[in-house]
Amino acid sequence: KFPDVFGAATVGEAYELKKFIRELNCEKKHFKFINTGTVDPYVTLWGVRPTRYIGESYCQPIIDSADLEKVSSTRLTQSKSPKIVIAGMSLRIEAFLDVDGSYCAGKSTSIILGDSEKLKSLIAILNSQVVSFWFSKYFNSLSMAGGYFNIGNNEIGLIPIPNILFQV
Repeated sequence: KFPDVFGAATVGEAYELKKFIRELNCEKKHFKFINTGTVDPYVTLWGVRPTRYIGESYCQPIIDSADLEKVSSTRLTQSKSPKIVIAGMSLRIEAFLDVDGSYCAGKSTSIILGDSEKLKSLIAILNSQVVSFWFSKYFNSLSMAGGYFNIGNNEIGLIPIPNILFQV
């Protein structure tokens, strides 16, 4: 069985999160805030490329842990956890591993939580050319202008992954 895939934020949460996003200063307990535009295969472009989020642009966006808990204790727990973050709109699957729980993923991303060792194997599969090829053929009818795909929980959950990866 494929691991559970979650949307990183609901639309309502996205607007609540926006109230608390700010540029990195000296905060100690914070998460780096990312979204679809700052996720590439195996890496995040946080601090390298501006993060666009609901009409604003940030260079090094963060959200304080206490503020995130005000929005959602579930999102706080997810942000603290090892996870794979998957871009929600791209030409192919773009995913990176947040092994130490440093990132809060915004709207239009998906996340997969789990054991960090199993996530290391899964990230290689998700970013592979084989999965990208399969994805482009299986979801060909869903491609938008320029060949971009909306990649969400349902689409990720349909990727044929060997069951042995998820056995205890």
